[in-house]
Amino acid sequence: MALGARPWRYLSLCLVLLIAFSPTCLAIVVSDDPDLHEVTAPCEYDMVGYLSSAGGTSGVLIDAWHVLTAKHAVNGYTSGTFALDLPGGRQTYNWTTSGVFMHPTADLAVVTLTSTTRTPGYGLYRATDELYKECIMVGYGMSGTGDSVAAGGDPAYPRGTKRVGYNNIDRVGSSIAYKYFQMDFDHPDFLPPDPNSSSAYLYSLGAAKEAMFALGDSGGPSFIRSGDDLLVAGIHVSVSPRDPAHWPAYGDPTLNNGDRGTDIRISAYTSWLDPFIYTPIPGDANYDALVSVADLGILATNYGMSSGALWCQGNFNDDGKVDLTDLAILSSHYGQSCDIVGRSAAPALEAPDALEAPDALEALDALDAPVPEPATMGLLLFGGLFALWRWRR
Repeated sequence: MALGARPWRYLSLCLVLLIAFSPTCLAIVVSDDPDLHEVTAPCEYDMVGYLSSAGGTSGVLIDAWHVLTAKHAVNGYTSGTFALDLPGGRQTYNWTTSGVFMHPTADLAVVTLTSTTRTPGYGLYRATDELYKECIMVGYGMSGTGDSVAAGGDPAYPRGTKRVGYNNIDRVGSSIAYKYFQMDFDHPDFLPPDPNSSSAYLYSLGAAKEAMFALGDSGGPSFIRSGDDLLVAGIHVSVSPRDPAHWPAYGDPTLNNGDRGTDIRISAYTSWLDPFIYTPIPGDANYDALVSVADLGILATNYGMSSGALWCQGNFNDDGKVDLTDLAILSSHYGQSCDIVGRSAAPALEAPDALEAPDALEALDALDAPVPEPATMGLLLFGGLFALWRWRR
């Protein structure tokens, strides 16, 4: 399958600026050449990463600090790493068992990293209309072609490389323990006998486009696109193979009998996930849960942008600009922080003095400071730029 161009402007700008074997441990197996599905940075999938646990699994950032993954990918591990492949190379972040939160019944877990990735993460797909939509599957598992795999994929394509593939959500359902959706792995030449049938698994993307997750993809996301945004709709958890010695395998050309993959359906778990998600404090351009001089430096660097500016560039009011209004927002929240692990508000911190230029920061008042008048904001900008200059010396 030739991959089409996909918009990734939002993430790439942020990144440039901030620079156990089991059928439940899953990778992307495809219908054509696996090499066509490799993902390299920068791209819109850069916030999908590689977990070191369970022999190597996958996870997806839902904010700068939290990785959404499958419970079985981290259960029983006291610590591990999460790696992102970014334009500057692979960046690795640590986690410990104290930061792992597992859903009581569904195969879902949230992993809290010990340091920020300085990336925004992906939103959650909250609508309940997933059925028959195309999904974009990403993971670090084994790969191969669906007619020549061994158990879990082709050993010639080991886990550890990020790949992307596509499928159609064929069925949504629930069990006593969890809610899910499923897709089957159709043969490249499979055509539904009745495209209007209400029977499950009779919808195919065709044209050698369908893929299926495999060994090492557990915890990876299935995205549904909403406008220009990729939203996490599912988390890969298992494959139901016809032949346990050869999976995931696509079906016969005339039958809808390909192996079936199961994702946890995220729209059913948003109320459980939402308390974990860090909504950045206004002014926190680098997503480190503290509005500090580092954020002031980012704003100063991008000050004057008149269109297309992002949060990570200092555009805090979503008007596409970096201007005095954004500076006022930052100054009114300067020193605020958030306890990421405890999810409770932390006391405001004193303004840092590492710049050795405290006078330049005097205009950054306490949390209840009123929005400055334009003249005052101009002075504040000057002070911030001066502080940044002293810091870079």
